[in-house]
Amino acid sequence: MKKYRTNGRAIAIVEAERETEQCVWVDGRRQAKKSDYYNFFDTWDDAHNFLKSCAQKEVLKARRQLDYKLEGLETILALRNPDEL
Repeated sequence: MKKYRTNGRAIAIVEAERETEQCVWVDGRRQAKKSDYYNFFDTWDDAHNFLKSCAQKEVLKARRQLDYKLEGLETILALRNPDEL
């Protein structure tokens, strides 16, 4: 059976010999359908939506971190030497 395996930013088509609710067997090796490294899906659209969602979350997190760092920079730039006041 054809499965779509995601890995970071790519989608690969793999042939699974069998599957359960939690696992698939590829090349005779059991793999979890959901893991930190690979995720397996029944359709390309499901795999693509998963990658898109992950990327959107990463971008949102990076934007929040950038905003936080910019606020810190503004605070530092606003500091004044008390000896010069």
